[in-house]
Amino acid sequence: MKNRKYRVIAAALAAAAVLVTLLAQTVLAGDWKWNREKEKWWYLDDQNTYPVNGWEWIDGKCYRFDEEGYLYVDTVTPEGLTVNANGEWTVNGVVQEMETVLKENPPKQETVVVETAAETQPAATEPETKAAETTAAETLPAVETEPETKPAETTAAETLPAAETTAAETQPAETTAAETQPAETTAAETQPAETAAEKPAVREENGRLVTPWFSCDLPEIWKGRYACRIWDDNAVALCSKANLDHGGTLFTVIASETYRETDSFPDYGEIRYLGYIRNDETGKEYYLYYAGITDVPYDHLDPLKMVEYSAMQVTEPEVLQSILGPHGETLHFQGKAY
Repeated sequence: MKNRKYRVIAAALAAAAVLVTLLAQTVLAGDWKWNREKEKWWYLDDQNTYPVNGWEWIDGKCYRFDEEGYLYVDTVTPEGLTVNANGEWTVNGVVQEMETVLKENPPKQETVVVETAAETQPAATEPETKAAETTAAETLPAVETEPETKPAETTAAETLPAAETTAAETQPAETTAAETQPAETTAAETQPAETAAEKPAVREENGRLVTPWFSCDLPEIWKGRYACRIWDDNAVALCSKANLDHGGTLFTVIASETYRETDSFPDYGEIRYLGYIRNDETGKEYYLYYAGITDVPYDHLDPLKMVEYSAMQVTEPEVLQSILGPHGETLHFQGKAY
């Protein structure tokens, strides 16, 4: 796992105590613990694990934990940030709260990032080098084009005896000019391509995200902060834009043309059945599944990146419960969805 480890607790330590007053926004659910021997705080979450070597947003405030999972207090962290006696991240003595940090760091743009796995992976590996090689090879004919200028010179010489005939021969040249009209029609044919580009497969419409298989509401905190990845032409991953370098995945919706048992998704984490939709135009049915994350999807050493992911994660249930078909169709359920 990247920049963060979780260790399962073998035995309970010390008595529990509350370090801070609970706020409305809660990212991790758990309890603060006190180690009497080392006289240090640590945090036990509801999964019976504890954060190690990174920042965590807990109850709306950000805390830094060391390699053993103990809280930094009243010091400067390895990243050069300050924490007070309660371990809370502060700037100029002011405790940084999630809501304030989000307001002070608005998203840079409102566009939707769409990436197709099949395209991005080759682009990072062989195709780029092959393209570079081919372009290098293409430069060779460019060097050889110099001899090709010689026929151009001979044609210049040929124009002398054929000066009289070339006048007649220029008529076909005019017809070739007429033949350029289809080129104009091909320019007109590009118009449908432009209209297709105006309506991409993944887009925002009236506050909803619309994909080829489903649509969902976009909470205010998601606006300008999310990205989409389409995997294998049937799975859409919703991600935190700031954390794409770490994966950034919040959850994935998988569309299947056949019903599948939840244990048939070995490459994903938690799997839940969301329901199915029936496309009246094509007659096809798609079964939708929720897939949870399988690895650390954000940078635990950057509290500014973490706050985006954490805030979006809080509203994940709201997004899931708003999922409909791509044209607003109601999902048909076969069992418990949430």
